[in-house]
Amino acid sequence: MRLLTLTPLAIALATAAIPIAAQWTPLQLDAGLGPFIGTTTTPGAIHVVSQGSGVYSSTDDGLTWDAANNGLPVNGEANGVRSVGAAGGTLFAGTTSGIHRSTNGGASWTNVNGSLTANDNVYAAKWRTFGGTTLAVFSGTIANGGGIARTTDNGTTWSAGHTGMGPELAVTDITGNGTALFAATTIGLFRSDDMAATWTAVAAANFSMHAVEWANGRLVCIVAGGNYRFSTDEGQSWTVSAGSPDDSPKGELCAFEGKLYAISGTTLGCMWSTDDGTSFGPNNVGLAGFDMYGQYQFHHAGDRLYMGTVGDLYMVQGTSTYAEHMAGHALPAPRPTLFQDHFQVDLTTLPAGGAIILLDMMGREVARHAPLPAALATIPRQGLASGRYACIWTNDRSGTRHRLGPVIAE
Repeated sequence: MRLLTLTPLAIALATAAIPIAAQWTPLQLDAGLGPFIGTTTTPGAIHVVSQGSGVYSSTDDGLTWDAANNGLPVNGEANGVRSVGAAGGTLFAGTTSGIHRSTNGGASWTNVNGSLTANDNVYAAKWRTFGGTTLAVFSGTIANGGGIARTTDNGTTWSAGHTGMGPELAVTDITGNGTALFAATTIGLFRSDDMAATWTAVAAANFSMHAVEWANGRLVCIVAGGNYRFSTDEGQSWTVSAGSPDDSPKGELCAFEGKLYAISGTTLGCMWSTDDGTSFGPNNVGLAGFDMYGQYQFHHAGDRLYMGTVGDLYMVQGTSTYAEHMAGHALPAPRPTLFQDHFQVDLTTLPAGGAIILLDMMGREVARHAPLPAALATIPRQGLASGRYACIWTNDRSGTRHRLGPVIAE
């Protein structure tokens, strides 16, 4: 493995280039709840896990919150719910009694765990969806029932999603680049080219990782007990990120609007990078008290990034109009530009699982269609008012947005 390091001069220059951090805004959840250990969204709603109190949901943009625990193991099990995730409009909860599913926005839940392991030590801790495949990342080693559970039918059936990984490891995170998936584990990095059906170890990345993320053509990882590193060749060689901690006890990564956010687990709190992981600096503006250090998981949805902390759920508001160009590829254009009932976009050159969103002339999102396959997509009008709209393709997991062009509803 080739591990490169940056000179002191390079570190100083890279760190100095980091701009003023984005502002975190608290949603001001009820006092007495928390820590907020997991977050997800479904169309029109935000969902959080309050450790010891289960799932809470808001349908008014975080102004009010209601318990959503009908069918979940919260009574008598102080820490029963450990995670929440979503695939489209379907919600999943990882609990100490197994995976639960809700198809009505959290109004009720059903146990769909099947034969998967479920106890106080082994449970679904994270959720990742790529196209039509949803992956539950379990705590605990594979030998003890952990690893990855995989479903292609929204949780009706589950299969092992860690074939090719050894029994001694635990999986900590998964990311994708549109072609392959990459899994961070306690013994190193693994790659899958068949949507988590099988995995192969990346030999040059044989170190324990807390997290991994794909950011604008790079892999970025947080080394367990170590520093942050990035790779420009899909994990074949690594460079230490300037400004990163060197003793990370935990870590999370999330790409958002061309930036990379990191939970450090150290006194540095939240970190961010504006150069795809080359350098990192602190980003705790707006965080209060222990929330500067007690941070859990990110969730990226549209033009918002959420982060759960000890005392509240915070968000960074994006620009909504942020869109980047896709280097080296011709972007598909919506056709016809002037439409009545629908228009179409050929998404065969883009990764599956993305979304088409429409922005009005004020830059506000007025329609979203997701998840979409890598195929010809038909976008219905669905009551859209007459006018001109910007058509954007976005991948919420990677934080990538591409402006495809304007459309005009007659």
